[in-house]
Amino acid sequence: MPSEPPSSDPSARSTPPPGAAAGLTRVGPREVRALATDPMTSEAWVAASVASGAPLRSDPLGAVEVGLEGLVAQALDEDTDAVPLPERYRDQGLLGAGGMGEVRRVFDRQLSRSVALKILHEDITSPELVARFLEEAQVTAQLAHPGILPVHDVGRLADGRLYFTMKEVHGRTLRRVIAEVHAASPADAWGTGPSGWTFRRLLAAFHQVCQAMSYAHARRVVHRDLKPANVMVGSFGQVLVLDWGLAKVLGAGDEAEPLELSEVMAADPEGLGTDPSLRASLAPVESERSDQYATRAGVVGGTILYMPPEQALGMVERLGPQADVYALGAMLYEILAGRPPYDVADPAALFQASLKGPGACPGRLEGQGEGRPIPEPLWELCQRCLMFAVGERPRDAGEVAAAVGEWLDGARRREAALAQVAVADELGPRVAAEREEAATLRHQAETLLASLSPLAPAEQKRPAWLLEDRARELEREAELHEIARLQALRAALSQDPELPEAHARLADHHRQEHQAAEARGDTRAAAQAEALLRAHDRGRHAAWLQGTARLSLETEPRGAFVTLHRYVERDRRLVDEPWRVLGFSPVREVELPHGSYLLVVRQEGFRELRVPVSMGRLEHWDGVPPGGEGTAPLRLLRLDEVGEHEVPVPAGWFWSGGDEEANSSLPRRRVWVDGFLVQRHPVTNAAYITFLDDLVAQGREAEALRFAPRERGKSAGEEGALVYGRTASGGFELVPDADGDLWQPDWPVFLVDWAAARAYADWWSVRTGQPWRLPSELEWEKAARGVDGRAYPWGHHREPAWCAVQDSHPGRMLPRSVEDHPFDLSPYGVRGLGGNARDWCRERFTDEGPRLERGRLVLGELDADDEKAVRVTRGGAWYANARDARCASRIRAGQRLRGGGVGFRLVRPWPA
Repeated sequence: MPSEPPSSDPSARSTPPPGAAAGLTRVGPREVRALATDPMTSEAWVAASVASGAPLRSDPLGAVEVGLEGLVAQALDEDTDAVPLPERYRDQGLLGAGGMGEVRRVFDRQLSRSVALKILHEDITSPELVARFLEEAQVTAQLAHPGILPVHDVGRLADGRLYFTMKEVHGRTLRRVIAEVHAASPADAWGTGPSGWTFRRLLAAFHQVCQAMSYAHARRVVHRDLKPANVMVGSFGQVLVLDWGLAKVLGAGDEAEPLELSEVMAADPEGLGTDPSLRASLAPVESERSDQYATRAGVVGGTILYMPPEQALGMVERLGPQADVYALGAMLYEILAGRPPYDVADPAALFQASLKGPGACPGRLEGQGEGRPIPEPLWELCQRCLMFAVGERPRDAGEVAAAVGEWLDGARRREAALAQVAVADELGPRVAAEREEAATLRHQAETLLASLSPLAPAEQKRPAWLLEDRARELEREAELHEIARLQALRAALSQDPELPEAHARLADHHRQEHQAAEARGDTRAAAQAEALLRAHDRGRHAAWLQGTARLSLETEPRGAFVTLHRYVERDRRLVDEPWRVLGFSPVREVELPHGSYLLVVRQEGFRELRVPVSMGRLEHWDGVPPGGEGTAPLRLLRLDEVGEHEVPVPAGWFWSGGDEEANSSLPRRRVWVDGFLVQRHPVTNAAYITFLDDLVAQGREAEALRFAPRERGKSAGEEGALVYGRTASGGFELVPDADGDLWQPDWPVFLVDWAAARAYADWWSVRTGQPWRLPSELEWEKAARGVDGRAYPWGHHREPAWCAVQDSHPGRMLPRSVEDHPFDLSPYGVRGLGGNARDWCRERFTDEGPRLERGRLVLGELDADDEKAVRVTRGGAWYANARDARCASRIRAGQRLRGGGVGFRLVRPWPA
């Protein structure tokens, strides 16, 4: 069969064919042959023919486009050397020509069909070449495979030349299709050619070539001239291996022996080509066409760019199926790279190049580096096929076909799996939009309900309820779409278990789940999410799973000695245990495992500071407030700036709310609270009596009586009986109450309302010269739980023995001393925040909590005029359920309430 012509000098494109410049529409037979064998002349002729308006016809057997059917017919009518065809066939024109012969389109009168007739050139008389032509017909006729053209007839013309006929197929050579796909592909991806060909379709065609050659090898036939130009891609998907003119039929026991490098070096120890006999065997063989893409006749038969080194050496006896395997490797290389593996022009250069191998990958392996992605399994197969030593190549084309088929099966599965990933990707934004809209509607509903009285009629509340209903619908839809999204990704993995895209998306999903579970302290859900994350992650989340964090600390003044303690659970309590010495401040970028820590900062002449630190995975703790830059220094407190019973709570972020088991918990969020000092204990009876006595001494007895603890009145607005007794001098003292219980001096003060607590704060501020006040509920929460979101001051375990609550009393329930329950101790060292006394806070009770700006607590003005206001109380009480002891619990209390378990403690700002 004719091979695809070589490229010529570009200048030839401008040279018109014979007669074209004169505008001729008729050409002679020799011009037709010139057009068939010279691609550039042919292209110029076709261009001229198009300009003349004559009809064009493409070469169905893969030669150059040779033109005008009508003109060829006219030329043949005038051909004095017309081919003397048998009566059975009628000549329909030249299809193409090569170095040894030509192919004509003829009409078979017996079967009423057009076929291709191949005939030797009239000037070829070599018995060897004539025998090879006949052998091509016989070999091809015996290979009954869909990938090999069937031979219909063989015979001699009247002039004695041999011919054979075969099926005519319209299409293009694989070489042209490869060039088209690469021309349409960007530098870093695979594109689709103008005729719809893709990289995978190219591989599918190559797979069919391998299957055809596997069939031939199974029948002991070796092609010996495989190349993309000898593969026809038909218009209807056919893939045909053509031109079996150099085929070799192996006899019984005729096996190719492996060619080893040692053989060559033994014959040529001083370097390739110095031995005269070897050099002679490597000499180029002259033929009618001698470019590197053309088939060569002679001792070294084949095509330079696709022949194995043993064929380049002329070792015909060494050529077996693995010679074709080498050529298949060269074809695969051209599919991957767009060019043959070696740029050589003669057998000697090919031999030297094949010793070194094809070198680096022509593009990039999938997911590695820049350039066009090259599937690693195909590149590895290509390298194996191009091995210098015959024995290191696949045994035959069947092994190559199996490997390519396996990759194609994987590619098909990958495409089906990617279709599922595409479904998941479409659902992702939809889920996010639905959740966002639901959150907006819920916020609108909450705002609307907050503006209404709890006793407002249903008609006024209905618009808010409708918003809530729609929000619930959207949340349900989002949940269903999220389930569908995950099902699509899992379906993708059922198609392709190693699909990176599906694993990546599932890993991202499970990381979000893991992060959320860790944030809310759900260890079970976190463990499940982590296991799934590890199963799907392919390295992207390795740093997250490792969990490294960084810590930086600066102090003012510098040079403070810093030790690091790590919180570990011992007997259900979180205990800070010494872990590392960080040295003198400043401390910069210390890498640590994520978790909960305590920095202990010491400096001579200054108060020791306890600084709890909670560092999530990949976080950098640096003490920088919202909007700040760099590391904010921690100002140390001189000894004279801190009272004996005051506890410093340094500024910083802490995890607030997020406790579903707590009463009216705020949502989980990270909040910045400026530094403050808090009283270690709640205000006691002894301290409060001192306050009342001082008011009496100042002549403010009415105020003292107003603020003194009282039992609840029997009716609304009625003052109850005083709990304290009066002394002869008008002061206050502890006496048995109505139940006969004697209040103790070191019990927290109870039965005082919010105004009384504020009055004490004002009095204590004047007495100490410091700006004492009631705490914000978020200051209270931070002082109680530290920064790591623990449920109780001591950790996460509910234990009534560690605080004064309902289940803590062996006998009758009564308040306890502020010195009792030493385990009711916060990370900063504050006592009694879990039980015994519930504390008044400064804010009104709202569902959303205190005002925040960019995550920072804003105290704002104190609204104290409305006596009907509902305030926040925090902490457990000596008679309350242990649930109230949870640090995130919030209890509503009317401003005028005198509660039997409600007291208070004070805070003041961090000294400037």
